[in-house]
Amino acid sequence: MEIELHFRHFWENDRVAALLQKKEYFYSIPFNIQDHIMCAFLFEDIFKKTAFQVFFRSGTEFDANFPFEVAFGFMPREFLDDPNDRYILEEEGDVTEIYFIMSGHWAVCFDSYTRDSLEGL
Repeated sequence: MEIELHFRHFWENDRVAALLQKKEYFYSIPFNIQDHIMCAFLFEDIFKKTAFQVFFRSGTEFDANFPFEVAFGFMPREFLDDPNDRYILEEEGDVTEIYFIMSGHWAVCFDSYTRDSLEGL
């Protein structure tokens, strides 16, 4: 059931899926229109959100097309407040994604000690 809920949320909220079903049409239009569709229409709420502006501004300083390129990787996720879905990353997990939290409550916790540093205590 949890897998079904995950994919239902994903399919109902994937903003790029319909656009990329016919990639050849999208890529045949001028880049400035592609950029406008992705950054000023489909994902404007993310790019304009105050909490994320520093991140996107920094990326744009390295590559003017950064927001456009990143937008193709945006995937809707939903994390529920239950014991099985409460943590996005746990201890010693590798970070392979960036999460832009649009609603809900969140917290960031970390331990500044590693197991090796505690052995001498």
